[in-house]
Amino acid sequence: DVDDMDHIIEQFLDYVRSGEMEPAQPADLNELVHETAARYRRQEKTIALDLQPLPCAVLRVVAMQRLLANLIDNGLRHGGGAVEVRTRAGDGRMFLSVLDRGPGLALDANASVPFHRMRLGLVVVERIAVLHGGRVQFRPRDGGGLEGCVELPLIPCADSDKVSDG
Repeated sequence: DVDDMDHIIEQFLDYVRSGEMEPAQPADLNELVHETAARYRRQEKTIALDLQPLPCAVLRVVAMQRLLANLIDNGLRHGGGAVEVRTRAGDGRMFLSVLDRGPGLALDANASVPFHRMRLGLVVVERIAVLHGGRVQFRPRDGGGLEGCVELPLIPCADSDKVSDG
């Protein structure tokens, strides 16, 4: 019970500190994924990576690390103990997906999960994505499981002077 309460408090604090005050800066999303995956691998967690080349982009680094950790934690907790992280870019957008093979959710294949059905950690994910001008969708994964896909506008590092910190 104490561990559950600690986890709830930690998630609430993440929600409160979801990155509004952090300045955006040039960053490599794939590097953030590698760093985050390495932390989980040191804990003997199974994290597979499928990372496509991405340009340098303007991000709130700590907030993006929190977003990624929350998605991975959710996938590990509910997804059978292993997750896959994918990145790609196209059409002026970056995509970050965390996929698991858990029981998934009872949804139509084209539906996404409404956020009122999500745990606080995933609400933090949504808040951070919106802070970056993006969005999140949770959808059933082909073959079973869940995909959490974060879609972000690709703001190249050369355009960093066009990014608002607030």
